[in-house]
Amino acid sequence: MGIIQRQGAWNTIISYIGVGIGTLNLIFLYPFFFQTDEIGLIRILTSLALLFSHVSSMGIGGIILRFFPHFRTPDRRNAGFPSAAWLYAGIGFFLALFLYLLIRPFILHYYDHSPLFQEYDLYVIPLALFVFVYNLVELFDRAHFQTMFTLLGREVLLRLFTTFGILAVGLGYWDFEVFMLWFLGIHALIALLALGKSMYAGRIGWSFNPTFFKPRRLKVLFRYGMFTFMTGASTFVVQTIDSIMLGAYVNLDAVGIYTIAFFMGSVIAIPFRGISRIAIPVISQAWKESDQVKINRVYAVTSYLQFMAGAITLSLIMLSLSDLFTFLPEIYSTGFWVVFLIGLGHLIDMTGGLNANILATSPKYHIDLVVNISFILVCILLNILLIPAYGLNGAALASLLSYVFLNTARCIILYRLFDFNPFGWRFFIAGILVSIAGFLAWHLPFDEWTPYLAIPLRSFVFLSLLATFGYAIGLHKQIQSDIRI
Repeated sequence: MGIIQRQGAWNTIISYIGVGIGTLNLIFLYPFFFQTDEIGLIRILTSLALLFSHVSSMGIGGIILRFFPHFRTPDRRNAGFPSAAWLYAGIGFFLALFLYLLIRPFILHYYDHSPLFQEYDLYVIPLALFVFVYNLVELFDRAHFQTMFTLLGREVLLRLFTTFGILAVGLGYWDFEVFMLWFLGIHALIALLALGKSMYAGRIGWSFNPTFFKPRRLKVLFRYGMFTFMTGASTFVVQTIDSIMLGAYVNLDAVGIYTIAFFMGSVIAIPFRGISRIAIPVISQAWKESDQVKINRVYAVTSYLQFMAGAITLSLIMLSLSDLFTFLPEIYSTGFWVVFLIGLGHLIDMTGGLNANILATSPKYHIDLVVNISFILVCILLNILLIPAYGLNGAALASLLSYVFLNTARCIILYRLFDFNPFGWRFFIAGILVSIAGFLAWHLPFDEWTPYLAIPLRSFVFLSLLATFGYAIGLHKQIQSDIRI
């Protein structure tokens, strides 16, 4: 079993367990025990912390994943890379802290209609620190092809601890203020657990070697870091800017509703996270060995598998969405089209495969800088235009159009530069099969049934039809061949 298949499978399992817990929290607990503005506050603080953490990193993620294979030797001349990375990122954090305190008055001005945010805005700083440390530990683990523990911490442990806090509020033991302190505490806990585990396994060393800091070497690392900083900025912008701007243009209540709907639509991205976490170091190693055949193979296979997984998951969600909303307070049903638009955007991003990572680790990585700057501008402009006009749906539509722009640009560039093309007739065939199975399942007479029966029956019919069609044309054999990479 290949390393991508093995760890990708485990990562996907862990992610789905996390999604199960996240679904419990966001669908069955948060809406009933928290006000919409409280849910919106948690989303805004998390989004700002992610942006803060990304600015702090100054591209260290790209530096580690790209250059770690070159320093993964016992040679003393190469010693000091981990400690240098931590020093670099630490300087970045303090610079980001200074920047945040500088612009904080402007942020508070835009949220002057949200007193709850005014009360808790400083929580962004410690939350960003814990996220920053966790992400840095995760990067070193990924560079060592060890991805499961940090994923387990973020996807499962953090959400389980959150469940405990929500229940404590729901049962009347805690108020919202205590929950927010708990929310910060559990982020600190998983960051320390991840750091301790990685240090114990020897994946993070603190040996300081002054000879490592050669001006020529530092110039190369810093230049690449700045390029990947902008590359990574596109991901964080599309994941966070919609909520931040929605809160500024509308209110925290709208963000709370959007958060629930966004979660439903983003579920389809789970296979992408599971596969990409381990595939990226493999691609980096292949570039080092100038093995473009292997890169194109990984690109094509991951793109197709992610398209299949995403299309099936999005179909299951949309088949059951009307029934799912019956479990929630009526106000949340206004997020119906948000779920579809966000899900479709993630499907497009998944179908693009590893295009971002392949370009970012390639010799032509600097070209992605132009793409990402353009993307960030397009994303912000679309949110400015669409949120005031369409509210929740405008934020989701801006996200979808941004994904279309970004992935189209990257796929064209990879094809022109390296002749990489993951697409073919099998995408069209798979899409037709999923559409037919979904159409038939949707038109079955389950509308009068209770949601407890309609949801599993529609899902079962859809999956059964899809499995039958796929088996009839030999699709299962093709997939089995694909995952042996």
